[in-house]
This record gives sequence, C-alpha cells and structure tokens, in this order.
Amino acid sequence: MKFVSLLGKYLKDPEVVSFLRAREIEVTYAFDEEDDEYDFYWATAKQKGFEIRFNDQQILDTVFCHIVANKGFEPINQDMIGVPVYPTLEEGLKAGKEGVEHALSGSGDVRKVVGIAYADHMVHYEYMNGSIFTVTLSHAPR
Repeated sequence: MKFVSLLGKYLKDPEVVSFLRAREIEVTYAFDEEDDEYDFYWATAKQKGFEIRFNDQQILDTVFCHIVANKGFEPINQDMIGVPVYPTLEEGLKAGKEGVEHALSGSGDVRKVVGIAYADHMVHYEYMNGSIFTVTLSHAPR
C-alpha cells in the first residue's frame, strides 16, 4: 500500500484501518480548545519514518515522510511513498517545472521546498543544503 493511494480516505476506511493495524500504529486525537478548525487525528510511526494527519472530518489529508533521520524519526522506506523522490534540489526543480521553489527560514541551514501539484494531491519536496530531507504528501480535494 502506497501513501499516495490513501490520501483522501476516511480514518475508518478498510484500507486505512488495515494499513494502520498491520503496522500496529495508534491514532491519537489533538484538539485546539479555541478553534475546531485545528482539530486533527495523528498516526505517528517514528521508527518507520512517517507521520499521518487526518483532518477534523477524519480524512487523511497529509503524510510527512522523513527521508533522513531527524527529530527521532528514522528514514522511511521510500517505496511506501508512491511518488518519485528526487535526491537533489536540481532534480526536484527539473521535475517540478510547474512547481514553485520556496526558501524556508531555518537554523542556519539552507532549506528549500519544491511543490508539485497533481489532479488530486500535492507533493512538497524539502531540501536541506541541496539534498532531499522530507517529502510531504497532501490531499487536494477535487
């Protein structure tokens, strides 16, 4: 099962439930006491290198894929992602002809993001010092 194929599915969709159970991943609820718009459900698997977010309607809307070890996350098995992973910023920019490069402020590291839009999802490739760092998949409702 590839993450890109799970985007837009409900938390209790049989494919999602099967994916989470097979990996023994628990889902937790996080809420904002002042704004229901920021209530989310999270499924985190640091040892597997990813974090999944479900929105307030329990729709899988974002997957954070850690390509390199960072903040307690191990590197993800890239075959799980379901989209190409471009190892260098140059390759990402070439692939993302319609993508936009964004400079991010950081702790002295040069981080850049290349975004590529598809019909039903977005992919953001984050590069640190020219090398792939994270890949974020986002559901784009039709």
